[in-house]
Amino acid sequence: MLDDVLSGTVSGIASGAFLALSLFVANAIRNRRLESKLRRGFARCGTGVGDGYLTLIVENRVPLAVRVRTIYLAGAQGQGGMQLQFMRSVSNAALFNALGHPSRPEKIDVSSHFAAEAEGESGVTLAGFSGGLWGIGYASVLRKPWSIQDGWMILEYPTLLGRTAFMRVHLDQPTLGLVRNAVVSVQGLSRS
Repeated sequence: MLDDVLSGTVSGIASGAFLALSLFVANAIRNRRLESKLRRGFARCGTGVGDGYLTLIVENRVPLAVRVRTIYLAGAQGQGGMQLQFMRSVSNAALFNALGHPSRPEKIDVSSHFAAEAEGESGVTLAGFSGGLWGIGYASVLRKPWSIQDGWMILEYPTLLGRTAFMRVHLDQPTLGLVRNAVVSVQGLSRS
């Protein structure tokens, strides 16, 4: 009888450990795949100049709601940078970005006990396969002779186990080229 209890206890512990390990591995694999899709999907954006704003057209190319926490364009050493603000949703973000382009994230896990919405929380949630427009006014662009070197956005996404993770996605080189051209265009508008 004692052998049966001991055997059942060991079997239960082994089964629980196997299940926990399986769930951990499945979560890690799913998150790595999702992070890869997020890097590819959010790194390429379109740009625009008009109505007093330099804008970035951001497209969510995954079937999952993702919160864009911030978008930042970094200038050359000592210049600082510009933080773009959400302006509005864009229903045809994919089309705009397709027309505008020739054809390891830093991640912080957030415990699931944090509220999804906190007072003063920043960020805009983009539903799967949707887009948004972020921009900055001409006055901020004209404040310095910007030499944009890098750009990134901080994304928040849900993990498999009900937690939330943040990751930084760098804008790709074609997008940075479009941003640099847009900055030059804004500076040219001020001279004319």
